[in-house]
Amino acid sequence: MINYSDKEKKLFHAFGMEYFLNYEPAIAYQALALYCFSTNNQNSYADSVRRCYNAMMGCTPYRLTPEFDDLIDLTN
Repeated sequence: MINYSDKEKKLFHAFGMEYFLNYEPAIAYQALALYCFSTNNQNSYADSVRRCYNAMMGCTPYRLTPEFDDLIDLTN
């Protein structure tokens, strides 16, 4: 079972892409980031995806920590 935090799950649900929660996080976030880029999405959810994706690529902060969840802004 792949673990995602509640905020991560809500972020993927916001895009209607909850099926990506069955994939490894690196793949899921890459696909979601590509979707945000290709659709020129510029809301707070897309900003959250970008922050999370960049954090994963830079290995800081780590996923499943409060610091990582703080990167996710669910207000829109």
